[in-house]
Amino acid sequence: MVRKILLGLAGAAAISAGAECLYSDSFDRDSGDWYVEGGRSVAIRDGRLHIDADPEEFIKGGLNGGVCTVWNRTRIDGDVRVDFDVCVENSVTGTNNINFFLFYSMPDGSSPEASTQTRKYADYADYHPLNGYIFTFLNASENKENARIRIRRCPGFRLLRETYAGENRVDTVYHITLIRQNGVLRFLLDGKELLSAKDEQPLEGGWFGFRTFRTRLWFDNLKITRLNADGAADKSREAASSAGAPQEKSSERR
Repeated sequence: MVRKILLGLAGAAAISAGAECLYSDSFDRDSGDWYVEGGRSVAIRDGRLHIDADPEEFIKGGLNGGVCTVWNRTRIDGDVRVDFDVCVENSVTGTNNINFFLFYSMPDGSSPEASTQTRKYADYADYHPLNGYIFTFLNASENKENARIRIRRCPGFRLLRETYAGENRVDTVYHITLIRQNGVLRFLLDGKELLSAKDEQPLEGGWFGFRTFRTRLWFDNLKITRLNADGAADKSREAASSAGAPQEKSSERR
């Protein structure tokens, strides 16, 4: 199912003309900005980032590619808004797992890339001692009507808040917005805020990445924008790309 994405975000941090774009990728080519931990396969094709972490059987620890993290090499800091499109193509278990790692770093503040071989199977527990936020959006087997959304903080894999809201279905394109501002973390689905959480000791910056568990899916139209103190996109510097939420590409079916 392809749904029209609403560009206006009432009550959310809107992207303004002249906003500073910190990073964007429409996955029309291999930029060299990404590296992979775990998974069965990861490929940029058809203008999308495709991740397959959906084996028929799961081996604990991700040894047969049942979990995957795709990291970006760009560090981002401060108050930011993250936008991207995502579509689950298949999940053997019906998990439909969509995760995003934000402001991740090693305990000493350095990039996770130098130690990537220690996490080559992308086992979830390997990320819990690091610094970072985890946004989780998945199909909740215990609540058939709604998806489950969680915001966690590491180290310690500490749950900040969770809720059951929205939906997460196969073959449906969703537009997700994540906001980090003044210690508050927010999750929006197709322009509607579904969850927010306050971190009393907020992380100031780090690296980011897409993650999934027992799911085959694609990501597209990633854009990360600087926010100012008023919650609007920062106009202090010329944008690196055009403003506005990314436009959805035509959907392919498998």
